Amino acid sequence: GRKIREPAPAFALQRRYGKDAILAAYLNGIYLGQHGGFAVYGVGAASRSFFGKDVERITLGEAATLAGIIRAPNTYSPVHHPDRARERRNTVLRQMHDLKMLDDKQLAQVLKERTTVQRGSVLNALGPYFADWVRGQVEQLQPSDESSSSGLRIYTTLNPVLQRAAEGALARGLDRLEGQ
Repeated sequence: GRKIREPAPAFALQRRYGKDAILAAYLNGIYLGQHGGFAVYGVGAASRSFFGKDVERITLGEAATLAGIIRAPNTYSPVHHPDRARERRNTVLRQMHDLKMLDDKQLAQVLKERTTVQRGSVLNALGPYFADWVRGQVEQLQPSDESSSSGLRIYTTLNPVLQRAAEGALARGLDRLEGQ
């Protein structure tokens, strides 16, 4: 039934938007795993979260890593499973080579490249549930014809000093309860 229902909306979508716009919307909204307590959506967020760089500044190896984790974000997470992520990156690079997108020299050079993943930062440690709630609110407010939320600046009431103090008080209170 699904295969019968899908073609009509797909054709309507292709008539309204170009393939580049559809791909951009997909890449800006796709789930790419967890990092530091936050769900990571979109290649821009994944690039900043995993590599500490804007997507325009990542290397070919880092881009191949992001492309590779799309298939199974938690299985190929560069944070939690770096060996699997490296193997998957290499598979993507070899496929690019087979498709003549890379020559032998480029492939050899990129396969040697070491991909350094940024471990959780202070921002990732603060209020992950609050951040997920804010993301949900933005998605509800954003018009449905918008393809992504890139470029938005979101200001919240989260105060990092108070958040750390609250988390510390909670941890101390839990420790005290466990001790009793």
